[in-house]
Amino acid sequence: MTSPEPNRWTSHRADAVVARKENYEQLRRLSTWRLLAATKAPAVLAILQSVFPAGDRRLPRSELVARVGTHLALLHDEEQEPSTSSTSRIGRSAAEYVDGWVREGYLTRRDDPAQTETTFEPSPATIDAIQFIASLEEHRPTTTQSRLQLVVQQFDRLAQETETDRDVRLADLQRRRERIEQEIRDLAEGELMLPSTEASLDRLRDVLQIAADLSGDFLQYREDLRAVDLHLREQILSPEGSRGEVLEQLLAGDDLLGQSSVGRTFTAFFRMLNDPVQTRTAQELVDRLLSRDFARALSRDERARLANVFSDLYEPAQEVLDVKTELYRSLARFVRSQDFRQHRVSIRSRGSHRILLLGTADRADGGQ
Repeated sequence: MTSPEPNRWTSHRADAVVARKENYEQLRRLSTWRLLAATKAPAVLAILQSVFPAGDRRLPRSELVARVGTHLALLHDEEQEPSTSSTSRIGRSAAEYVDGWVREGYLTRRDDPAQTETTFEPSPATIDAIQFIASLEEHRPTTTQSRLQLVVQQFDRLAQETETDRDVRLADLQRRRERIEQEIRDLAEGELMLPSTEASLDRLRDVLQIAADLSGDFLQYREDLRAVDLHLREQILSPEGSRGEVLEQLLAGDDLLGQSSVGRTFTAFFRMLNDPVQTRTAQELVDRLLSRDFARALSRDERARLANVFSDLYEPAQEVLDVKTELYRSLARFVRSQDFRQHRVSIRSRGSHRILLLGTADRADGGQ
């Protein structure tokens, strides 16, 4: 029996599979994948969730080590992780586990000058891993009618707002007005249609899940801003490329961090979060939802998350803004300082700027 002759479709599909496999090989090196694949993943994830409960997003080293120490038996009962070095041993101390988790990327270390002690928090990779496990644990499908409605509504709104044909836009507005007027007539005649309790709960829980996903995004914002800062330093220290243009913009006071893709996205989010009118309106909507009959079916935790859905965003958002501001100031100081000229001389003499650059970024960020 002869094998079928390959055609363009099968060749294209084979290339796509190879490309996807290579992409997954890259992703497997990331901390999220390595954490989920680790032998001790169940114990590590359970402990990290326990030592960082709601409200304790960051802990000083002594407190973190003490909390991990109460769960050492779980770690010692597990087999040794393949990813640890050959010199590691079963029965490590809590401090050794904490240091190892930092190296593996499960924890993020922050050396804040305002704090007397180094603090730690779950890394974006750990947040992603916990959320993934939670989705398996809850067994709640994401393909709900509620989420499909959210998608359609956003498509509809975007299509209306970007419509350039005035006649089409007017026709859309007239149809919306007719629907609203019909709802007013129905309500005036005593007809009050409400969605079912189950449908209302689905929609509310979907929105709460979207809000919960933001917790990991804040950590990622900080990492992405630091990556942009590092890239800008590489550009201004490079003898080639766009060094002159970047230097000119920085010396002119341009906020290149804020103008980056991640900077623009966060700035828009932060501006909306701090808009007093929108904040007041949003909180009023939350209060109205909490008073609805269907909200009684929410768990205590869900009611608390709903009540604080906006207030819980302020502190981590402000921290991202603080990081962005400090990085901007540090970069501005660097290009105006004698250190910049010294680094340029060192680069030309040594032929490498990567190590010097990393050292500069570490000092500028306080080792964060």
